[in-house]
Amino acid sequence: MTTSVLEQFLNELHAYGAQLVVFSVPAAEEVEIFRMEARLATVARAEQICFERAPGYRRLKAVLDSLGIESVDLLPAFRDAARKESATLFRGDGHWSPMGHALAADVVFGELHQRQLLSNGF
Repeated sequence: MTTSVLEQFLNELHAYGAQLVVFSVPAAEEVEIFRMEARLATVARAEQICFERAPGYRRLKAVLDSLGIESVDLLPAFRDAARKESATLFRGDGHWSPMGHALAADVVFGELHQRQLLSNGF
């Protein structure tokens, strides 16, 4: 289903001369170990959940690659910042903090610039 929807969306965008770039948006439980452990403690069959390996990201990347869609995974940058730099990337409600938004903006801008996907205005 995901492949079909993305393929149709991609075709519609190409008809207008637009390009699609997909950015993954990590959840707090996928980034911060204490939230990951807290979530696992509250669910049945916790052994079947693998936040750390993030298989959904790999599956999405495979679909996007098969369709030739550019993609950027924000999860590694968020994990590095949270775990190595102790950055506070999420508010208590699980939404990004200002620091999380700034990190995402930096990664997105850097990736778009590196891939030469920005207009000449940048």
